[in-house]
Amino acid sequence: MIDVIAFRTALATLAAVSLASLAGWVPSARAQQQVIYIPPPFQCPPGDVQIGPAQCITPTPPAYSAVAFHRDASDVWIAAMYPDAYSAKVAAKARCDREMGGGCNTGWQGKGYIGVARGADGTVFYAIDREKAAVNKTLAEQCKIHELGCTPIGMFKSHDEFRKRPYRGDNIRGPKDLASLHKKYVAAAWVSDSGYDGMVWVASGYDSSDQAQSVAMNLCRIKRNGNPACKVGAVSGNGFILFYTDGVEDGFVIEQTEARVKQALAQRCKRAKRSCTVRAMHNARESGAFEVGGK
Repeated sequence: MIDVIAFRTALATLAAVSLASLAGWVPSARAQQQVIYIPPPFQCPPGDVQIGPAQCITPTPPAYSAVAFHRDASDVWIAAMYPDAYSAKVAAKARCDREMGGGCNTGWQGKGYIGVARGADGTVFYAIDREKAAVNKTLAEQCKIHELGCTPIGMFKSHDEFRKRPYRGDNIRGPKDLASLHKKYVAAAWVSDSGYDGMVWVASGYDSSDQAQSVAMNLCRIKRNGNPACKVGAVSGNGFILFYTDGVEDGFVIEQTEARVKQALAQRCKRAKRSCTVRAMHNARESGAFEVGGK
């Protein structure tokens, strides 16, 4: 028969010895190496957006662009990748005003396109839309008044990068041809009523359209004894005026280059099914006062 008291005493003694032996126990190096590492939750870099368990995208920042233009400038200034419309307009206008001495105006858009083209008489057109096709359509409508349409200047996106590395400072696209940036003007005047006899007076090389028109008008009035029927009938900035006759009536064509003005004349005369003869051609960037002979 088991002595219950002796058995309980032995168990208590064994437990005491076991606890005492574990009091100074430390896991071995091998045991420590087997500890399982649980990584922290997945996180995207600052500014990125998580779109999957371990997937991030960098969102496209809001981008605004602006166009600055001046009536006497042959090109434009484009500011792109700006955080709001105001800062884009300020940047573009500041650069334009610096080059032109003030008087610049602006247009803007966000996340879209700015299309720019130059008309036959030097007028710069621009169109703005979210869709490139809509911009092209608007420009085509504006330019259809010209025999050959317009000369494209560029199509600019709100996210265009114009700077070179390291991409510092204002992100501005400026005019490409600084030599002809400031327009020179040519204007022509003649007697507009039944007193027209084929005589035309031309003033070219002036810094403003108003100056060129005023000189041409005065030339006509002086030569025609103050005839009130004198009028300015043609003006071009940075371009050419070509005067012609087709045997039935006199006319003129305006374009930005000598090659284009001759092409425009050929197209017009072909459409009219008439043989045209050039009477004179004048370049806006050549200064002078001229008289085109009469009939």
